[in-house]
Amino acid sequence: MVVSWIFNSLASDLHDSIAYIDSAREIWTDLEERFSQGNAPRIHELKRELAITQQGTMSVATYYTKVKGFWDELNTYSNVPHSTCGAAKEFIAEREKEKVHQFLMGLSEKFNIVRSQILSTDPLPSLAKVYALVTREERQQSLAASRAPTIEAAAFNARNTKSMTFGTNKDRVPNRNKFFCEHCKKTNHTRDRCYELIGYPEGWTNKGRSTKGRQSSSNLANNATISQSESSFSLVNGLTKE
Repeated sequence: MVVSWIFNSLASDLHDSIAYIDSAREIWTDLEERFSQGNAPRIHELKRELAITQQGTMSVATYYTKVKGFWDELNTYSNVPHSTCGAAKEFIAEREKEKVHQFLMGLSEKFNIVRSQILSTDPLPSLAKVYALVTREERQQSLAASRAPTIEAAAFNARNTKSMTFGTNKDRVPNRNKFFCEHCKKTNHTRDRCYELIGYPEGWTNKGRSTKGRQSSSNLANNATISQSESSFSLVNGLTKE
């Protein structure tokens, strides 16, 4: 009956290797010699995984679950007898501290502040307490990250509204400098309305009136008189109007 149980528990490709063994003890011994391995290589592998495991992009819960799996498997290979004496309690406390340090070492850099606070606590908190502190910090950081886009969007909308308001006001201000005189190089009028060319109005007292303007006005008057005199003569040379 035991032979049948062992035979049915094995993979099908191993059946032929024990098909002709009649004793359950002989089957067990044969399988043990072929497939049993020492604990040292696996313990070394687990300790190495603990040393190189980092949180990275994992959540705190996922990271903690991963390292806790390594701790639990290592515990199965432990040869420390269960005892309630003082020495055993101290050994368990040291193991707890080691787990705290391993857990904190693998955390990402965004937990530097809470990690420093935990390490500065004397005595060092338990692993469960450390896990609770780190997960609370993770929730606070997630909340702050979710609020940041809303604040940035509000600031962006405020800047756009301000720019649109200024642009509207600017559009309402008339452009007084759209006229430019090429003669006096001034704005608000054109060449055909320049007082320096057509003369200043009677009674003009603007301080901007210049001697050049008065001379230009006088020259224009003289030119008009000469033009009228010349127009009184006939176009035929040597003959006067009379």
